[in-house]
Amino acid sequence: MKTIDLVYPNNGQDYAVRITKKKMRRIIYHVRKGQILISAPYLASKKLIIDNLDAIFPRLEPMLKREAAIGLDSIYLLGEKRILIQDGHFSVSDAGVTFKTPEDLDRKLRKLALEFITSRVRYYEQLMNVPTAYKVRVRKMESRYGSNSRSSHTLTFAFKLIHYSPAIIDSIVVHELGHYFYFDHSHKFYETVMKYYPNYRIEHAKLKKGTYQ
Repeated sequence: MKTIDLVYPNNGQDYAVRITKKKMRRIIYHVRKGQILISAPYLASKKLIIDNLDAIFPRLEPMLKREAAIGLDSIYLLGEKRILIQDGHFSVSDAGVTFKTPEDLDRKLRKLALEFITSRVRYYEQLMNVPTAYKVRVRKMESRYGSNSRSSHTLTFAFKLIHYSPAIIDSIVVHELGHYFYFDHSHKFYETVMKYYPNYRIEHAKLKKGTYQ
């Protein structure tokens, strides 16, 4: 088995690539923690591997950006990249978060996410004249970033939003609160969202691209 590490530039950003050559028949590409991992046959040339990577990169890019939120030595927190420092324990520099294990980090990020998102919900409830405060929950959500339950008067937000900028989070908060007035995605619904958050489409586009800032 042979391993090759290299830097792959694409769209103005450099990505770490590890190529592992072994006894196999085809080239396999996958993503882990913001790194491109490639398994390839011994006889596959570097040019062939990179040419194939160029072709499939548009499919890998969203995964790279999502999975890079927490890397081996850094983390995106509210849109800012923070360095993880190890000194007897791990800490998130300048972020007021210390943790000893990945599970501990997960718990503390959930607490931060709930506190921050709830504060933004309360702010926009007042701005939008929503008469009754919503219950707010944070949980892992793969296919959406937020939901509004009429039956329980609860807003649920994706835990992963803690990695995104406050402006992007606000766009999701206003979207979900907009469903208090229109429980659909009609023209009037989006008029309401744009009234209270004029940059909604700009921030939502960043979210779709996996941009944290």
